[in-house]
Amino acid sequence: MTVRTISWSEIDAWRQCPFKWRLEYAERWVGPEVSPALSRGTLWHVVLERHYRILQSTHSISTAIDTIDAYLDAIRGEESVDGRFDDDVIDLISWMYHGYVQMWQRDDAEHEIIEIEMRRELPLIEGLVNIKCKIDYLVKDLFGYYWLYDHKSGQNLPTKKETDLDDQFALYQWILNQCLGTNVFGIVHNAARTTRLKTREAPLPERFVRIKMVRTDVELETMVAEIRSTALDIVAAYNNLDSPETLVTPRHPDPDRCKWRCGFTSPCLLGRGTEPSRTRTMLKDLDFRQDFTRH
Repeated sequence: MTVRTISWSEIDAWRQCPFKWRLEYAERWVGPEVSPALSRGTLWHVVLERHYRILQSTHSISTAIDTIDAYLDAIRGEESVDGRFDDDVIDLISWMYHGYVQMWQRDDAEHEIIEIEMRRELPLIEGLVNIKCKIDYLVKDLFGYYWLYDHKSGQNLPTKKETDLDDQFALYQWILNQCLGTNVFGIVHNAARTTRLKTREAPLPERFVRIKMVRTDVELETMVAEIRSTALDIVAAYNNLDSPETLVTPRHPDPDRCKWRCGFTSPCLLGRGTEPSRTRTMLKDLDFRQDFTRH
């Protein structure tokens, strides 16, 4: 039996809409352009990874700032970096970075850095499904507790309720608990705002927030059990892709979610109103392509 390896992104896509999952993961359709939000998020992760690696090796905040400034200047003026970053994005990330350092450098100085951008993979369901992830930032605080930081950026800062409902954090904590041989005490949603006010400079607490999540063992196991249930649905779908897609991967239309979280909306609606092949024809007409080299 083939053991499939999946990620949180694939689980999240299925939970949003099985038909979206089918196009994005089973059929591997990718769009012609990277979205602005993804572009900003990618560069923000690159900058924070470099920042913390420099701190880990030099323990010098000034060295980190100078190095990041030099890096951003070096890619400025180029058409793109890996086809993603333009000068407007670089300007935004530079502004975010300097505010971030000002906001958090004192807190960060109290942490021992354990891991940065570390990839992990282990069985989610033994012999059937493996789960993979990339850990943004793992630290140990002054009291010896481990904290997992997950870097996020977006137009608005999250609320505590939103982070409590996000199973990604629970999954990553569970993965690290299995791999480290010691329990991670909690997760920190390390969020940065990507929007600038036109009339004034927003105070730093309006631009950055770190929301801590400490879950009981029961809560963590319940959330992971629910993720395993989703993974079983995904495996069943992979094994039955020759069946009618409306039975195996039905659409879960939602006006709000389909509008801003899915790039397949127009082809999806066309196929629903005519026949499945029209969805794929429209994807090609929109310069989507199938890329089976990625995973």
